[in-house]
Amino acid sequence: MLLAAAVAASAVMTVGLPAFEAHAGKKKAASQKVLIETLPVGASVFIGDKDSGPAGVTPLELDLPAGEHVVILELDGHIPRFESVIVEKRDGKAARTTQTFAFELDPAVATLVIEPEDGATLPDGTRVLVDGEDRGEPPLRVEVEVGAHQVQVVAPGRAAFEEWVEIEGGQEHLMEIAGASLGVEQKDTPAPAKKRVKRDAAPMGTLRTGVEVGFRRFSFDNPEGDLARPYKASGSIHIIVDAELHPWRRFLPNKVLDRLSVIAGAGYSPVIVASTRSGMEVNAYWRSQHAGLRFRALDRKVALDVDAEWMHTLYEFRDGNNALVADTPDVDYQIARIGLRVVGKLAPPVEAWLGADNRVVVSGGPLEERFRGASVDGVAVRAGAAARLLGDHLEGRVEGSYARFGWTFEPESGDAYIADGGSDALFGVTITVGGSL
Repeated sequence: MLLAAAVAASAVMTVGLPAFEAHAGKKKAASQKVLIETLPVGASVFIGDKDSGPAGVTPLELDLPAGEHVVILELDGHIPRFESVIVEKRDGKAARTTQTFAFELDPAVATLVIEPEDGATLPDGTRVLVDGEDRGEPPLRVEVEVGAHQVQVVAPGRAAFEEWVEIEGGQEHLMEIAGASLGVEQKDTPAPAKKRVKRDAAPMGTLRTGVEVGFRRFSFDNPEGDLARPYKASGSIHIIVDAELHPWRRFLPNKVLDRLSVIAGAGYSPVIVASTRSGMEVNAYWRSQHAGLRFRALDRKVALDVDAEWMHTLYEFRDGNNALVADTPDVDYQIARIGLRVVGKLAPPVEAWLGADNRVVVSGGPLEERFRGASVDGVAVRAGAAARLLGDHLEGRVEGSYARFGWTFEPESGDAYIADGGSDALFGVTITVGGSL
């Protein structure tokens, strides 16, 4: 009997041993002490996502595994903040030290101060409307949400003064009104009704026109024969029409849609006279079109624009019979463009930007068809600045751009066109003027 009990106990221990050893072999990820602070304090802290609820409020001490974590901070009256933090793996005594992450939360409201200029006298009965709502007589201080706001100053018998202002969180925006801003006296002109302004009072966008002074440099890699020849053009004039529109502002008062715009434009060049290697004069034609969408991901002192659009660039040569010329680099680029642009808002009303594009060439046109095997892709960079005048109604801008298309060819012996590849660079400076719609 005792022998049977001993055998049974031994079997239980033998069967249970591997399970215990496997469980003991799993090591829990080492946690590190972390302190999350905010200014102001009291913000709710979410780790990873909001589904599991807040981990606490700041200042908050907690243990997190080493690695990257998403931290979400929320506080009433402030803009939510999303941050990615890296928790370092520390061993020994260092593991007992606390890693601190501190963040400043931007207020979701700001103060708009409206007052007469020094020495200015406004007419009796002058009222201030913010986004169509009567807020009282100047001088006054108004708390508003972050973003664009319409400010109107009206007085009996005077033409109203109107301006759109961009308000940033936590700031105090001063708007000084001169008596002359209200225009000349107008008899029998009733004061505006005290009601909200219709959406069609908001500017729908900007329409621009101007010129680009353009250059082109095309060269082949390891060309053979007389047909693969380089090309250069300098100082060509390209007439530009361009627009950036927010059509939904008239119908849908939505802050997210306000950041989305339609971008479109076209360019036309007078005939460019060129010559072939044999001395024959030919005509070069430069045309361009583009259309797409732009989304402003950030809209503070530094903004980030994301562009997605279709582009078309035509640069072809024709002889006296309107036929393509065999020894010139004729291209008809059909392009899908994805671009990023960082915009810095300098002293009002000036902004400057720097951008980069990836240009996926769907079709290259006649040059692509001349080679047995051909592929092409493109990249571009651009930089510019703009100033808005006359209460944002007039805009002047200048932009420099450089685009390069890299070609790869796969010719075979006996082909009419032989080269390993090519480089097509188009660059220039564009100057435009525009106005609000």
